[in-house]
Amino acid sequence: MHKIFIWSFTAVACLFKIWMMDDRTKLSDDVIFSKISETAAQALLDSLAGLDYIEFRFANNHCEDRAHAMSYEIAQQGIQAGKAWIFVRGIFKNQYPKVLKIHDANKIGKNDLLTWKYHVAPVVMSDKGDTLVLDPSLCETPVTLKEWFYKMNVKNDVAWNEIFFLIKDWKYQSYKTKNKQARLFESWKTDEDFYWTKKGLCEGKICQQYLDEHSEAPDSIRAKAKKFKDLPKSYQKQKKECSKRFPF
Repeated sequence: MHKIFIWSFTAVACLFKIWMMDDRTKLSDDVIFSKISETAAQALLDSLAGLDYIEFRFANNHCEDRAHAMSYEIAQQGIQAGKAWIFVRGIFKNQYPKVLKIHDANKIGKNDLLTWKYHVAPVVMSDKGDTLVLDPSLCETPVTLKEWFYKMNVKNDVAWNEIFFLIKDWKYQSYKTKNKQARLFESWKTDEDFYWTKKGLCEGKICQQYLDEHSEAPDSIRAKAKKFKDLPKSYQKQKKECSKRFPF
């Protein structure tokens, strides 16, 4: 009887272990990195910036989708990397005394600025042991976390104690929220079939297309690109065809 109990307990434990391994929402936070040279990091960034299915000029939103697509491309090259997430204080309570700010080349943001509560981009490790962020939306070269933060602090009004970073497994596509409050220490979302990633990439690409085709239009017309749902129906209908053009 005692042996039967031990065997039963062992079988249950093994099944639980297998379930944990198969559950993609429980990916390890211990990110494993390949070490690459700074030259290789620059070449990698250049290759990502050249991906025609990602619209890096439209930075108003969908950073998690751009980061997920880039991370997929990095993994396809056999390079182990992660994602760097930056958050402002207040993300847990949905109250923001300060927000990140970047210059808006499309000039659809208030005072020609875009404001973010968080941002994310792929991160690699150099052979010198430095973490380097690859973010074509903001930078033409790989940058340190500190340099990356400064790119998002153009008004120089956000202090170090008002932000924090997380380095996560690249397969995490986004974090969970409840009542618009971040739940960063619960299981994060994955996007195994890239459904949400493709949706976001298409919206960003079509929004930028609208801006390009209305470059001389009044601000009130161009402002429709802030939200995909505010675009004319003729642009919204393009999303179905757009979603067929991805490598994943």
